[in-house]
Order: sequence, then structure tokens, then C-alpha cells
Amino acid sequence: MLASTSLRRAQILRQMGVSFEIAQPNVNERSDRYENPRDYVLRVAKEKAMGGLSISGGNKPVLGADTIVRLDRKIFGKSENFQEAQSMLKQLSGRKHSVFSAVAIANGRTIEHRVVVIEVTFRDLDCDERMDCCRCGEPCGIAGGYAIQGLGAIFVKHLNGSYSGFCWIADLSKLRIIEDL
Repeated sequence: MLASTSLRRAQILRQMGVSFEIAQPNVNERSDRYENPRDYVLRVAKEKAMGGLSISGGNKPVLGADTIVRLDRKIFGKSENFQEAQSMLKQLSGRKHSVFSAVAIANGRTIEHRVVVIEVTFRDLDCDERMDCCRCGEPCGIAGGYAIQGLGAIFVKHLNGSYSGFCWIADLSKLRIIEDL
């Protein structure tokens, strides 16, 4: 079971050949201002997995995941709308930032988890590029207002870390209970 409404996460699991159901647990995704980014994404991923486990009755493994973008001390979660995505892209333009992704799989007995951190540097983005990207609708509902697997890839000047870490595929494949989803 996938405890997420993310279309990208569902798409990735389908591409991996995993069949699954979707649960939508009610999880507090607000970060405590003293919570570090790694702890935050891991907490949210675990809460999604445990919430999904509760919805499923605990009889099947549940995957929860979360991703955030951090620029300096500011955390960007999912952009809510066109204007917020535009603002995020403007702030990230020409800057190095960190992407934190966590995945957790709970099966009633254990919860396995991984956190991946990737450093990304954007090239300078002009207003038209940011507007064009936002007009297509892709950035809405995505951490930092961009998807590196989509149009956001053209903004990347440098990537330090694994590209697959954005999709959490590399670490997901290491979790032993993925076959049971």
C-alpha cells in the first residue's frame, strides 16, 4: 500500500512493477522550527507509513515517503499554487540547495527507512523560464516547486549525489519488504 497522494510516487512504483493500493492518512506535515530537515522528512515518511498501516488494518506493508527542499535555513515543502511555485523557483535560481527525501515501509512488525540528501545547484533562471515552467502545472504540489524528473531538469547546473535519490528508487530497492507491497 502507498500512503501518499503523490502521482509521481505512484508512477515510480508502477514503473518498478509493484502493484499497490493507495491510502491517504491524515499526517501533520508542518515542521517544527527546531526540527532539522533530515528528522522532519523521516518523521513525516514514518507517520505516513504508520497511518497507512492503521487504515489497512495492519495486514499489508505500507510505504510512506516525503521530500523537502532546503535553501539556507528555509524549508520548502510542496508548492500550493502557481504563485508559490514561482516564488520558490525565483529563490532557488542560481543557488545551491539541498533536497531531503525519506522513505519508510511499515509492516506491523518493523518499520524500515532511509533518508537521502542531494545537493543541487540551479543555473540562473529568468522570469520567462520560471513562468513557462509554472504555467504547465508541473510545479504545483511538488517540494521546492520543481521536479527533476520533469521540466525541472533543465534548471540544474550541478548535482551532487544520486539522481535516483530524487525518486528514492535506489534506497527503496534496498528495503527488504518492498516485494510485499
